[in-house]
Amino acid sequence: MDKYIGTLLGGRYEILDILGVGGMAIVYKARCRVLNRYVAIKMLKEEFLQDEEFRRRFYNESQAVAKLSHNNIVAVYDVARTDTQDYIVMELIDGISLKEYLQKKGHLSWQETVFFAQQIAKGLSHAHSRGIIHQDIKPHNIMLLRDGTVKVTDFGIARLESNQETRVVQEAIGSVHYIAPEQAKGSSIDARADLYSLGVVMYEMLTGKLPFEGDSAVAIVMQHINSVPEMPSKFMQGVPRGMDDIVMHAMCPNVTRRYSSAQELYQDLERIKQNPHTVFGYAAHDSRGDAALLDETITIGSTNNNAYHQPMQQQGYQHQPRQQAYQQPQRQQYQHQQPRPQQGGYQQQQRQQRPSAQQQRQEYAPRRQQNHQSSNSSNHNRRKKKNNSSMLVAGAIVAIIAVIALVAGGMMLMNGGSDKKELATVPYFIGQDIDTILSKQNTDYADFKIVEAPKREYNSSYKEGEVIRQDPTANKQVEKGSTITLTVCGAKDDEEEDENPYELIDFSNMELEEVERLLRQNGLEDAYKIVEESSDTVEKGYVIRTNPSKGTEVTKDDEITIYVSTGKKIETVKVPKVTGMTLDSAKSLLTSYGLDIGQTINEENDSPVGQVFKQSVSENTEVQKGTKIDLYISTGKQEEQQPQNPDEGESGNNNNTTPQTGTAKVSVALPDSESCKVVIYLGTQKLAEQTFSPSGGTQTIEVTGPVGEQMLDIYIDGNKTSNTYTFN
Repeated sequence: MDKYIGTLLGGRYEILDILGVGGMAIVYKARCRVLNRYVAIKMLKEEFLQDEEFRRRFYNESQAVAKLSHNNIVAVYDVARTDTQDYIVMELIDGISLKEYLQKKGHLSWQETVFFAQQIAKGLSHAHSRGIIHQDIKPHNIMLLRDGTVKVTDFGIARLESNQETRVVQEAIGSVHYIAPEQAKGSSIDARADLYSLGVVMYEMLTGKLPFEGDSAVAIVMQHINSVPEMPSKFMQGVPRGMDDIVMHAMCPNVTRRYSSAQELYQDLERIKQNPHTVFGYAAHDSRGDAALLDETITIGSTNNNAYHQPMQQQGYQHQPRQQAYQQPQRQQYQHQQPRPQQGGYQQQQRQQRPSAQQQRQEYAPRRQQNHQSSNSSNHNRRKKKNNSSMLVAGAIVAIIAVIALVAGGMMLMNGGSDKKELATVPYFIGQDIDTILSKQNTDYADFKIVEAPKREYNSSYKEGEVIRQDPTANKQVEKGSTITLTVCGAKDDEEEDENPYELIDFSNMELEEVERLLRQNGLEDAYKIVEESSDTVEKGYVIRTNPSKGTEVTKDDEITIYVSTGKKIETVKVPKVTGMTLDSAKSLLTSYGLDIGQTINEENDSPVGQVFKQSVSENTEVQKGTKIDLYISTGKQEEQQPQNPDEGESGNNNNTTPQTGTAKVSVALPDSESCKVVIYLGTQKLAEQTFSPSGGTQTIEVTGPVGEQMLDIYIDGNKTSNTYTFN
């Protein structure tokens, strides 16, 4: 057994059980005796207690986290440090982690993903506004309450921005699937590292998959830096294009192009929630092609005591890449675009004239363009003042020469050793109106020959006239003058005659057998799949809902998901250990787990009187909530009864007559409770045992014993009192 279980920490926290074990700490369930509530306590492992500097930082940073107060962040009640231990007292969450939820459901709908992601973003926005970065956002650290509330927990490696230090990969090796590229590379980080991790979490919620997998942590990290994952909509039909935009923009490896704040991410999620047809056009800017060459730097804000109270923008969260060894094409800033009236698309911003051939790439200016540009200028000036070291200058010159040589060599190989072939970057056309694109053929897209594919294809995810496919793909380097073929979404009338669509009706609360019959009747026998889930309102075997929902036209090439009820969800819980506790403590703990109290059985046992020495269901057994647990209470170990007066036989009482007995009335003051048990002893002889339910007030119990004054021991729920009574 853990040495802390059963102990009293800080004179007020009674340690009950272990909830979990992490890399640096152990989390216990405890009861605060002062406020009479259950809490979670995170205590540093013993190996970290030997490092005084680590303990100091843990304590100071925990105090900062304790100042956070938000509905979507697990509350910290207390931070304490003693000579032998450091611990944090936190809110005890009655729920499951997002990871466990995903394991049960496989993946979430885009609406549910937005619902959870917005709450996470709000919690992060609050922490970031106070200068605190979580650094370990992943489904394991997101708790879901029964009412759907999200709680961000485990700020175990969180850092104050005013005391920001890079965390090496080894400290977050278990979180490598969610780690931001700059964090993995050991660069300085800011709050946008949390937004990258949230992007990965959203990807996993939508698809049930991680964007990057590998045989080693290093392999996964390299993919975060250099690889481009498939869009979520490729794995799951029904995911809006705008949702693809949000997830991939949050996961942009280039920190300067990523969301600048959690609030900005939240606002985009709100827009997609209000209008699923909203698109943002981030995809053309979020490529990973130059991510490996970027080494982001950060300007840290004031490190005074109030640093973490200031907004992120005031703390210098404006980044610039260091000077590159070759001149990259100048990129415009970009903005979120409002949906195009009547077509639901987005308008392309007027482009500024630029002499570079790279001007053919579509750019979208952000809402924060002016602030970002002015911030870039000020950060650049500050950075120039710091780069006055001759050693750094010499190193930069060597790096510039080396990279120029590599780039020049690569360009020669691509051009076959000739300088005559010029390259241009293919713009991103998906989702744009074909007429608008063709009208700019001789202006914005003069470096290409743009043609429409001979046949239009109907696609329910796009509007008529919008581009649904392009060849070659966006961001690819091609020779100037190359042809770009655009496949355009056609009208429903353009479909093949043998693909007559079927408009889904409302299948909710219909028997699955009947729904399947209707789908087969309309040629959709291979177009649907069945997913079972519990429901408190829909009877077992009946349909809860479908995806897509009623009113959607589908063909045999679409996928229909039918969600079928398995009946009410049977909630289970692991039975806690209550042996060794008093009856009241055992009842309180079992009730907190959603279990009921069965019989309380009093038996002789070596355990102290009034203590639970056995429970009818063993600890850690998984049972249905509401299961009754019987408790066995010790009445102590009765010794063999001895004569009350051993000399009595020698004082003339040799006629073998029975000693005279009398009665006494014992008054007992009972505590106010649901029930109370009273046991009365004369020496080792039990004279009476009675249970009062409900309890309270003063009760009189008549007992029989030897005539004369006798000392009686009275146990009230295991608590002993003694008094002298006269038997008449």
